[in-house]
Amino acid sequence: MTNFNPVLFPVTTTQQVTISSGQTNSSVCDLQDLALVGLIMPIAFTGTTITFLGSPDDINFYPLYNTAGTQLSITVSPDIWIEFTPGDFAAVRYLSFVSGSTEGGERTLTLVTRSLM
Repeated sequence: MTNFNPVLFPVTTTQQVTISSGQTNSSVCDLQDLALVGLIMPIAFTGTTITFLGSPDDINFYPLYNTAGTQLSITVSPDIWIEFTPGDFAAVRYLSFVSGSTEGGERTLTLVTRSLM
C-alpha cells in the first residue's frame, strides 16, 4: 500500500473571475497561499491574448513582467485549458486578467489553483 503525500500531490481547487461585457479587465482573484497552475477559457472568449495585472494590496495594480523585462502574455483561444508552472505567479497576491480585445459578452474564466503550503 502506498502512502499518499499531499506535499507531492497537492489538491487543486478552482475559482472564477469575470470579464464584463464591453470590457477587457477581469474581476480580481485573491491568490493568498495559492499558486495559479491552470486557466480554463470559456467557449465564447473573443480575445486572442491575455496579459496580467498583479497587486500586493488589492488597490494598486501593475502589469506583470518577467526578469528579462518582457510583459507576461499568453496566446489563448476559446474552450482550452492552459497550464502554468506553479512558480509563475508565486509572488502575486491579487491577480487580474486582461483580454487583448473587448469582450462582446460576460466571460467567466476558471482558474485552477494549488496550495503553496
